[in-house]
This record gives sequence, C-alpha cells and structure tokens, in this order.
Amino acid sequence: MTKKVLFPLVATALFVVTGCTPATPSDSSGVSSVTPSQGTTSVSSSEVSSSEESIYEPDLSKNVGLRLSVHYQDDRTEMKFGSQITNYTDPAGNTYKTGDFKPAWKTLQTRLNFKITDVHNGSDVSKSYGNLKNDANGAFTGADVLMGKAAAFAEDGVSGDYFVNMLDYMDKMPNFKKFLKENPIVKLTITSQAYSTDATTKPAIYYAPYFDGFDDLERMSMLRVDWVKKLLDQNSTYDTAKTLTTKYTKSVSVKGREVTVPADINGSTTKKITRSATVTNIIDQMNALPTKNGATLANCLKQYIRDAYGNQYTNLSDLYCGFDAAYDADEYIALLRVVKANPQLLAGQDEVVPFYPRAYTNDRLADIYRWAGQLFGIRGLESRSNYLYVDKTGKLVDARGDLVVAEALEKLHNIYEEGLILKDFDAKGTSAKGNWNDDYLKAGKAFATYDYCQTQTAYNEKVDRTKTTLKDFDFEPIMGAVADLDDGVNGNYIHFTESWRSVKTEGWGITKAAAADPDKLDRALALVDYFYSDAGNMLMSYGPEELGYIKKNDRGEIQYIDYNGKKVPELSEKMLEQLRAKNIGDWNYTNYYRYYVGSTYPVGYVKQQGMEYQCTTEQGKAGLKKISASINAGTLFHPTVDNFTKENSNPFYDLVPTTFRVTSSQASDLASYTGLANITSEKNKPNVWHDYVKSGYGATVSEKQLAVNPAALVKICEDWKVKEFGSIYNNAYQAMIASF
Repeated sequence: MTKKVLFPLVATALFVVTGCTPATPSDSSGVSSVTPSQGTTSVSSSEVSSSEESIYEPDLSKNVGLRLSVHYQDDRTEMKFGSQITNYTDPAGNTYKTGDFKPAWKTLQTRLNFKITDVHNGSDVSKSYGNLKNDANGAFTGADVLMGKAAAFAEDGVSGDYFVNMLDYMDKMPNFKKFLKENPIVKLTITSQAYSTDATTKPAIYYAPYFDGFDDLERMSMLRVDWVKKLLDQNSTYDTAKTLTTKYTKSVSVKGREVTVPADINGSTTKKITRSATVTNIIDQMNALPTKNGATLANCLKQYIRDAYGNQYTNLSDLYCGFDAAYDADEYIALLRVVKANPQLLAGQDEVVPFYPRAYTNDRLADIYRWAGQLFGIRGLESRSNYLYVDKTGKLVDARGDLVVAEALEKLHNIYEEGLILKDFDAKGTSAKGNWNDDYLKAGKAFATYDYCQTQTAYNEKVDRTKTTLKDFDFEPIMGAVADLDDGVNGNYIHFTESWRSVKTEGWGITKAAAADPDKLDRALALVDYFYSDAGNMLMSYGPEELGYIKKNDRGEIQYIDYNGKKVPELSEKMLEQLRAKNIGDWNYTNYYRYYVGSTYPVGYVKQQGMEYQCTTEQGKAGLKKISASINAGTLFHPTVDNFTKENSNPFYDLVPTTFRVTSSQASDLASYTGLANITSEKNKPNVWHDYVKSGYGATVSEKQLAVNPAALVKICEDWKVKEFGSIYNNAYQAMIASF
C-alpha cells in the first residue's frame, strides 16, 4: 500500500479525522531552513508568495470590540506591557508604558479596525483556558477568541458546543483556506468530528494551529570550537597536574568504516571519509594509558586521528568541527576527556564542565537524553510524542521498553562518573536565573551542550572578551556524531537526528459566544485569517513594518534579503540594536519579540525562520552553514513529514504523529499508566532517569533501590505497561495509515 503523508501535531487528543484529501508529495526533500543557501518547504507564509487572488475581503468599516485571551507565561508575555517593563520606545520613536498595548497588538487593532478587551485569566495558556472554560456559564462565554492547547480545542470541540467550526466559514477565511489547500496534511490533522447531539457526523476545525518553524532542524550539538582548535591544532602546553579515572568503555565495536559527507561547504557534492580498520579504538587506547592527564590524553587523541584518518582532514579539529565532520560517540567522549583534563590551558581555572544542560528543570534536563539518543544512535529519545518512534518494519514502538535505552543510562552514568557531565545537574544554579548558561558557559567554564542554536550561541555576544581566556570565545553548532542506527542497512554509519520541527501545542479558536453577534463573528474570522496572510504573518514574525522593525529604503519600500532562495524582509538596524541591547533583548530574540514587540506568540500562524536567522550571532551562522552543507548534500538523515509520500520509503524515517485517534477506553488506559509518566517526566515530577545517570544501577536513592542492571529496568518498565502503552498508540497509528 502506498503510504500518504501524516502531518504531526504535538498534542494527544481524541480525534475522528474525516473527509480530507490525501496529500500531494512535496519537494521538501528533508531540506532545513537554517541558512540562506537552502531550499524551503511548501508552507504558505510571508516567505512564500503566490499570485492566487483572495475572493473574500472583510468589511472593516465598523469598529468592533473583541474579547481576547492571548497570554503566554507571565506578565511580560501579555498583549500589554506589564509592570516589569515600565517604558519602551519602538524603532519609530513611540514610547509605551505599563498598561499600553504592545506595538504588534496596537498595530493589529488599527489595521483591522477593532478594539481588544484583554480577558486572559491565568498565569499561562492552559490555566487561562481552563479558567475561561469554567466561567459562570461553563462555556467560554467570557471570551471571543482565545489561545489554548491543540488537544483541549479538539476535545472540547467534540464534546461541547463551545467553538466555531471554521470549516463552516472558509469562504470568509481565504488566507487560511489557501494555507490548508496548499498543505492538505495540516487540514487532515487538525480536522476532528463536529459536536452533535444526534448521530450526525460532520468534520470540524476548531482552532488555527501554530507552527514554530516547519520541517527543519531544531536542536543540535554545540561546543567551544576555539577550545577544540587549541587542543588539536595548536602547539599548546597541556596540563599535567590533573589526572582522570576512566569509567566509560567503548560503545563502537566496528573498526573500519565509510561515512558519506559533503565534499564542499555548499554541499553540492559528496565524498567518503574512511576510518582505518587497523587502528585501535580511541577509548581502549585512552583506558590503557598508565597516566591519564591533559598531555597524555591530548597527544593520544591527536595521534589517533592521524592514524585513523590520515590526511583526509586539513586540521585535526575538522573531525569534529568541519562541514565534513565524521566523529562517532567514542571519539566524542575522548574529546570530552581531553577537555576535562586541560582546565588551566582552556579556561585558566581548576575545573571545567565538558557537557552541561541549559538549566536544572526537567524540560531542559531532557536534553541530556536527547543528546544521548543522537550520540549513540538511539531512536525515541527526541520523539515528537512521548518516547515513540517508527521502527524499520513500520511499527510504532515506545523506546522506554528498549534495552538499548536502559544501557544508554549506564553509559551516561559512566560518563558522569568521569566528571564529563555537569555534577548535580538537577540542582538549581547559583546565577540570578538559576540556569547553567550563566554559571558556566558565560563564565568560560563550559564546553558543550545540546540545545537551540540562536539562544545558546547568543552567548558569543555576552561574554567578557577583555578576559584573556574569553577573547577567542567561539561557541558554534556542529554536526552530530555518526552512528549505526540499524535502519535496515547494518554497518551503515550515518549522520542522523530525530530533532526535526513540526507543529507546536498551541493555537487559538473562536468561541460560540462570539458567533452570537454577527459583527463580532466576522471580525474574529478576519482576525484569525489575517495571520495566514503575508501582511499578518510578517507582523507576527518580524514586527510592524510601519513602526521601524523592518528596513525600508528612501522611498519607503520594504527591503528584502535572500534566505532559502526566497526574498524575506530585512530587519532594521534599530530593531537589531534593541535585540542586542543588554537592557532590552540581550540577544534573546524570543524574549525581545514577546516582551517588547508583542509578536511571535503561539497563536495560529507559521513563525518564520528568516527572522530567527537574522537574530543569530555570526558564530552561530558559521556553524549552521556547515550543517547546511550536509542537509543540502543529503547526508544528514532524519524523520520527516514527506517520507510518507515517497514510494518505497523506509518507515524508519517516518516522523511520529502526535495526534492519535484513540477510543475513550484506550485514553483511560493510557492515563492509568502513571508509572511510565513518573519515570521520564519532563514536567514537575521526579524523573528517575536522573537517578540512574547520577547514581548508577543498584544504588539506593531516597530509600529506594534502583534496578540492578539495564535488563531489570526494562522489566520495571514492562511492569508499568510500556508494551501496552506502545501497543495502543501503534494500533491507532496503523489505523490512521490504513485510512489514508
């Protein structure tokens, strides 16, 4: 059977998907949007122009009032300026104070001639949604348009007559209609069953979805490139005072291998990097050293690279940092050891942290396991839903039941025991924000992490380069390790990542309360639809062009730059100055836009990566260019939405859907498997995996003994119904595929 596309949504809901046309194969070819030299997907947005004419134009002559609940996390992410920001001047010179609408929302009201009454009622999206749901009439009568989670809209839309079915008003939503026509899989995925008091079935769309980028690379490995060069390329005087006790044993048993990589920085052709089959594994070599200090470890690694790779790399550091990087897990751990043993050389201090997560919260600590999945070639640790992945037979599997995952925890523990992972990573940091970025990366004491490029490489602009140890600070993304993922071709060492963007959890919908007033309904439809237009998308992605956020020439015309082969708006220098300013953006584009501009909120639209790219430091862009070479050359493999459309596609590369059609009894069973939720929580619950990494198998933690070995942990997960959990989702997954 030819498979059709299944577009993933980050939500779990009770869905009945009906009446949609299968997708036409796209030409995305797994192309990322990380640098200006690459291709793009077919998502309609401000960066995808079309000559198609809109049939319907709303009548905006009458000023209409709408009650909106748009609020993300705290009072800095409201539509209005909160108390934490008392004064702000936009690039055009207009000043705002506490209580004023932010530039994007002020401009929006002017463009669409309506007045916003802010009715958000809670500290975050879910709480505000829940509080409005439980208003006096129990049916969202206190709002006209509100943000919420995709799952909540779907469930409440099906079970109660609470939201407008946008399918009934597509003639008044030409931009949204066009978007869905160009992306039929999006329409398929967000379509559920309409609320009905009888046996009638009808499709419905209850919310407009939010896209934080689409079909491109998300998280990636990053490290101090200047440190790698100092250790491997320069005639450095290595440390001898610090010695290491090794615990980690090799993960890579294969000796010789070939890896296909780009042959040039543009990724226009490919070549093979070959590792000698006669060279002893680097971990075995290091473990056999009688003395393991900075000098002996560094010299061992340098000689190993020469012996294993010959003259294939101009610089030894290129094994890790080049566009043609082809290191594996053991070679990466070997590098971490060399970093750990040379703190004085690298940082002028007694200790450095080879690998660290951004912060101590569970959602950030999960990056340790995401990194491990990428490093050791394990599926499911960076899934779009739970820990699910599609194996090479096409079956959906829960990775928590896999022995290789339990064994990876043992490897992480050994790495932790060597001091290669931040000690007590689940404790709060000492900086004002309590994160590890300020404590270690900014202080010049950290080497590597696994995270988002823009936010992390911003620290290139935050360090004090007057300090000798920081003057050459160069923190960049690099290619991940190569691994044999057993994707159907044994011994096939490839670059692979599971971190590929799909849809976020939030969106917004129109309540039936708004539908009671024809003027309100029409303006609410126009509002939701506007964000899928070129102008509306530009407003939410880049900021109001009339207020100076976008560069214009002397004739007042918007200036564009080339990005992904398309012309995208160029950010103004005044805007970029504010982004860089320590007391405003401090190089954090998300905070800058949400705190000050009022844009990039997770309401229904497609956030553009052309804006994010322009907000990235030069060091970040340099690393992204190298990764782009692999994407362009087709040598970086990943699950992707378009794999379903390809004839003879390998199901191993299917991106896991995160919206499933499950019955009420199945949903009840899933909710009852609380043991699984507790062991790997990314929320405010204990995560037992942290204990295994820090303490190891068989240890007693909080008066409870951990499993004595990886096989015992797998048995615990089986007792907690990991197989049943995966089976329910697999049955739903197979039913969805069969229906296309």
